[in-house]
Amino acid sequence: MDRSASRVGAAAGTGGMARPCARGAGTTNRAYPFLAYGTDWLAFAHLVLAVLFVGVWVDPLRNKWVVQFGLIACSGVLLLALIAWPVRGIPFYWRMIDCSFGVFGAVPLMICLRDIKKLEAVGQSEAALSRPQE
Repeated sequence: MDRSASRVGAAAGTGGMARPCARGAGTTNRAYPFLAYGTDWLAFAHLVLAVLFVGVWVDPLRNKWVVQFGLIACSGVLLLALIAWPVRGIPFYWRMIDCSFGVFGAVPLMICLRDIKKLEAVGQSEAALSRPQE
């Protein structure tokens, strides 16, 4: 194992979790290289999810559901980190880093959702103004 993994563990205050993780990954990759195929699919899933957000860029009103889906996913990150990771023996600090992905991912999504609601309000006002008066 290289020294960088031990430096990461020491610098992050993880209680030496980096060394066993690096050793486990190396052992697993040597014995079962086909398991790395799963990371290819993980990367592909991230690309597919990113394409969803192009729809929000193109037509935010019609694709508001994508932003709401993203917020639900961010909530899921928090739940998984707080509930499932203790079962795996992941250190507290690492769980907090995992939780930060859910929190920091939700911030821009909440801003987008707020702006989409403003666009909806403007659209409703314009629709009311364009209706013929009776």
